[in-house]
Amino acid sequence: MPALDIFSDRAWITLPPQVAEGRLREHLADIDTDCHYVLYDLRYTGRFDDESRAFFVQWHAQRKAQLTRVAVVVDNAMWRVVVMAMAMQSGVNMRPFEVLDDAVEWLVPP
Repeated sequence: MPALDIFSDRAWITLPPQVAEGRLREHLADIDTDCHYVLYDLRYTGRFDDESRAFFVQWHAQRKAQLTRVAVVVDNAMWRVVVMAMAMQSGVNMRPFEVLDDAVEWLVPP
């Protein structure tokens, strides 16, 4: 189920049920500086370990000048709160969504 698709200035990442920092690092290593829009599909992700959360925040904070928008698709209220906290910590324009189509539409406006 883990997947990474990169389309010029956009990346779409689907993460597995348990995310370990090393695995997250692998996914994000392929995203270069030309990528301005990132969509994470976390609907199947049960938890991030502490190291993964810290790495996620750090990675985004280091790239906040290049990242225009980051959409995160989640399926419960707890994840929405976690995403909003990580957005504040990283300083990136990141927003949680329950519906994939809504996330895609917001990510790259017409």
